Formats: sequence, structure tokens, C-alpha cells
Amino acid sequence: MLFLVIGLGTALGNVRLKGISFDTSAVIFVAIFLATYTTYTALTLAFLRLYKVLD
Repeated sequence: MLFLVIGLGTALGNVRLKGISFDTSAVIFVAIFLATYTTYTALTLAFLRLYKVLD
């Protein structure tokens, strides 16, 4: 997971839009996004399993 965050962050950091790039701070943004997404997904699955929507 760590290599995924670093790899995606580095790749996104090298992209320039209108002369602006995120450089190494893109790694932090990718980490925040993945942490939020995985937490949300885990909570949603736990809720659905709790109420027997998913078995």
C-alpha cells in the first residue's frame, strides 16, 4: 500500500497544469484520498453487513 501511495503521488506530482505542479505534496493528497476512501468503504460494508443487506 505504501508503494502504491508513493508511486501514484509521484506520478501525479509530475503532471503540470497551466504551469503548476504539486511535486511531492501530491503524495500527501493521494494518501489522504486513499485513507478517506478506504475508511468510507469499510464503514459502508460494515453497515450493510450489520443490517443483513450483504451476506
